[in-house]
Amino acid sequence: FENIDLSERENVKYIVTDLTGTYMMPIKRCFPNAKHIADRFHWLSLVTKSIQDIRISAMNFHKRVAYKIAQQYAKEEKSIERAAKSNEHYKIYYALKMNYKILNYNTYDNEYFNYLEGPAKLYKENKKYTRQQILEYILNNDSDLAEAYTLLQELYDIAFTSTEMNARKRINGWV
Repeated sequence: FENIDLSERENVKYIVTDLTGTYMMPIKRCFPNAKHIADRFHWLSLVTKSIQDIRISAMNFHKRVAYKIAQQYAKEEKSIERAAKSNEHYKIYYALKMNYKILNYNTYDNEYFNYLEGPAKLYKENKKYTRQQILEYILNNDSDLAEAYTLLQELYDIAFTSTEMNARKRINGWV
């Protein structure tokens, strides 16, 4: 950046980067009048990764609980496995494992409602479900994921409907 003449750098109004702190000091030093902006892709990427982290944590929790409950009723490994897989917690685990994309889907995508109407299944059930039903099942069984999903959908709303004038106010309210 320092190869660019200072008078030109002083005229730069905005710098758009990802959310890493690596750029903070060089941008302030080299572009003293510029506003540092994190683009919406990186905001959304950070939040969707966080949702996946929460999903994996919930998934592991439900699997552990299913096996703990099973161990109370069965002693042999095969019996424990069978008992765990018949437990409601295992069903939640399976729904979280097999439907990982469902939590990050963008409601502002034109295909969103078609996607939710698509087929999905729960562990060892012959009944047909839609992704919408699976999503509701997941959110009804894990309050952390429900909260994270709501926050992501609010962020999608901000990212895809905000104007330049109200984006900062809306993102600050969201944070």
